[in-house]
Amino acid sequence: PTPLPTGAAGWLDTFAEPMLPAMSSAERTAVLAEAAATAETLLPHENGQTIADYVRLRFVAVYGG
Repeated sequence: PTPLPTGAAGWLDTFAEPMLPAMSSAERTAVLAEAAATAETLLPHENGQTIADYVRLRFVAVYGG
């Protein structure tokens, strides 16, 4: 579990930007606001903080060809 001190909106601001390059600023703002609101209702909360339950994968790929 990862506490999100800035809530789902802050987390999305950090990670979602590269996935929305074709949207206008207004569209991006609306999509992120709706996604954050939905996430806040679905994610668990602990001590007043939103908790993200995800796994970060780190790996190195090696081409053997």
